Amino acid sequence: TDLKHLVADLSLEVYRLKKTAIPPLEGYNGDSA
Repeated sequence: TDLKHLVADLSLEVYRLKKTAIPPLEGYNGDSA
């Protein structure tokens, strides 16, 4: 169960990271293009 909890936590963190990291990346690309 510990491993399952760890994996779930990691998945959530990655999802949150992607959510916050994608907008700036898109803006960067837009500025470049």
